[in-house]
Amino acid sequence: MPPNIDRLAADGTVFTDGYAACQVSSPSRASIKTGLYPVRHGVTDWIGELSGEDWHSMGRCSRQ
Repeated sequence: MPPNIDRLAADGTVFTDGYAACQVSSPSRASIKTGLYPVRHGVTDWIGELSGEDWHSMGRCSRQ
């Protein structure tokens, strides 16, 4: 291995635990960038998911 990688391995930080703010990647990434929970920053589903009237057209709500 190159010496810089050996030095990085010797001096680097070891992370033993991890946390994801959501099981979906978009809210988790937004949480990492903002430091907020998904409900606080507003990204609660994957970016690109249907919403509003488009969501209603999928039959996911009880409104007629």
